[in-house]
Amino acid sequence: MTNQYCSYSDSVVISEYPEVHVDLGTDKEFCYTSSATITPVTTNVNQFSWSTGTTSDSIVVYQTGTYCISVTYSGVCEVQDSVKYTFYDEPIVSFPVDPAWFCQNDKVELIPDVTSSINVEYLWNNTDNSPTVKTNQIGLFWVEVSNVTCKTRDSIIVAMYEHIGVTLGQDISICEGESIILRAETNTSTSDYHWSTGATGMSIEVSEDGAYSITASNGICVDIDEINIFVLENPKFSLGEDTSICPKASIELDITQDAKIIDYTWSDGFKGPKHSIELRESQLIWGRASNEDCSTTDSIYVDFRSVPSAYIGEDTSICEGDAIAVTVKDDERVLSSIWSSADSTLSINTSDSGIIEVLLFDGCCTSKGKMKIEYRTEPNAKHFVLEVPNIICLNDEFSLDMSHNLISNYLWQDGSTSPHHTISKEGIYWIEGTHRCGTIRDTAIIERCECPV
Repeated sequence: MTNQYCSYSDSVVISEYPEVHVDLGTDKEFCYTSSATITPVTTNVNQFSWSTGTTSDSIVVYQTGTYCISVTYSGVCEVQDSVKYTFYDEPIVSFPVDPAWFCQNDKVELIPDVTSSINVEYLWNNTDNSPTVKTNQIGLFWVEVSNVTCKTRDSIIVAMYEHIGVTLGQDISICEGESIILRAETNTSTSDYHWSTGATGMSIEVSEDGAYSITASNGICVDIDEINIFVLENPKFSLGEDTSICPKASIELDITQDAKIIDYTWSDGFKGPKHSIELRESQLIWGRASNEDCSTTDSIYVDFRSVPSAYIGEDTSICEGDAIAVTVKDDERVLSSIWSSADSTLSINTSDSGIIEVLLFDGCCTSKGKMKIEYRTEPNAKHFVLEVPNIICLNDEFSLDMSHNLISNYLWQDGSTSPHHTISKEGIYWIEGTHRCGTIRDTAIIERCECPV
């Protein structure tokens, strides 16, 4: 633009974006489906925003609802679309009892359980359209239940029994003190049972001899069976009352029978009527004697007596000439104590090396303790010597190493505590070494060497 005095110009850039398109398709309905994937058909789209908050190019949905999507090309040219997905889980049909039984010359009514919030229609495999059917035909029957949206099926086996076939099995022998469960077995489903004892139910528990019978009925058919129960004698023995023993003692047990016994078994696996057992802890011991038909088991609890502790300490060492006190823990159960030194107190003092033993008695059991005492090895003075010449010349120097495996601390005349020392002039030098039993010392006198130049 110009006028008679000036001119001015400006410009603008116009960018064209491709057309954006999105299509979620038509609304959909699903029968007995737990989830569905919505995938849009798009053109020139690289950004997605769903009503569920998801930004992926597709989503999986699990419930009925309207789902919206907004798409753009790099944030411009926004286009939206929506679709409704509906999930149906009705109607539901099932037969509560399968199979369905009927007696000969009778019929059974097939009644399915149906769940639906709206009216349904029925179709049976025999083309019947009733909610229930009665039949005397055996085989597989199915019913299809449908409403305006979905349909589903369930099937049932129809069977006929001519005879209940109740049985209690063969006659049974049991041992004294035992009981057995008599259980009726039938060929068909039966819920009505009457025993000769007056009991009802499929099974009873018996422990006495006799004949027992059962009458089974399914409401239409009836069947009866009988069984004999025989009670046999058990071996007779007893291990006695619970008892207690001292440590390292043994207990003798005997379950020998006069009658013919096929097998003797003990809790530790030993076989035989007599058993000697050495225990290391309190224990429940059982023994079993068995004949051809029955067995008897008895048990005895053997308490492993807690005896006074005779512990007098770990093996130790002392310095020669020293004494050590050896003591037994004070325990009111101790009635007497005898030491290898012939003392009878709970504590003794000794300065000897060797084995010390003590024997404690609580009126029933004894306990024994021992300790080994050794003299400690002491460093010898001849191995702790300041080996230096008695004179030293100008600029001479002696390095000493007084290390010894039995010495724990060192002290020189100048107060240093290292086993190493350097001598470079005349004087009196001494070192003192401390060990577990005392100290050892050596001294050296070094004079100056007078040498003419």
